[in-house]
Amino acid sequence: MSARAYLVGHSYYTQTMAEQIIRTIDVRGTSLSRAELLETVPRAQMGVSQAEELVAPILEAVKTRGAAALRDYAEKFDHVRPRNLRVPVEAMQHALDTLEPHVRAAIEESVSRIRAVCQSQVPQDFSTPLADGARVSQRWIPVERVGLYVPGGKAVYPTSVIMNAVPAQAAGVESLAIATPPCADNPDGLPNATIFGDVRNLGRRGSLCCGRCSGCCNVCLWCQG
Repeated sequence: MSARAYLVGHSYYTQTMAEQIIRTIDVRGTSLSRAELLETVPRAQMGVSQAEELVAPILEAVKTRGAAALRDYAEKFDHVRPRNLRVPVEAMQHALDTLEPHVRAAIEESVSRIRAVCQSQVPQDFSTPLADGARVSQRWIPVERVGLYVPGGKAVYPTSVIMNAVPAQAAGVESLAIATPPCADNPDGLPNATIFGDVRNLGRRGSLCCGRCSGCCNVCLWCQG
């Protein structure tokens, strides 16, 4: 299979999945009052403050108990107790080396194209002299480290790695911490091999954390273990 065929197939698969889980509400040609619009368009059942109340004890537990708490939450939410909280570099390199050639080619082509676009979007510094001793300057300074979440509980989304990580790299971010769910059939609680092979393909500046809730907490607090 060619790289193009793989990308087209992945796009079709993603569209099919979206059709199954996304409900379309068409309000074109209608004139709705605010009350009618709010009734028609669904809203989240939980607000930000409610979510913060649920997350706060988890973060506190991770701050206090570190790696042990992360493994407990991984077991609770992901139904697996990971041996490694971060995917070992050797495992990522092996995943990259053993990717099917057409998959690796498709990933590398995607990275190349997205990187070209993102690099063209990076704003330029400028310095404008106005008078003796007077100058207005602007500098764009990237953050040192970013945390990214890559979904993958019921399907594999290698493009989510690319669409998250490549713009950060183009902006000049030095270090990436990426969280993603473990693969259900991996006894060590590691993510899908395509995902961490994808991460490895982006270079040596990325670390991959295992888990949904636990992975995100690890990204935030960067626990050892």
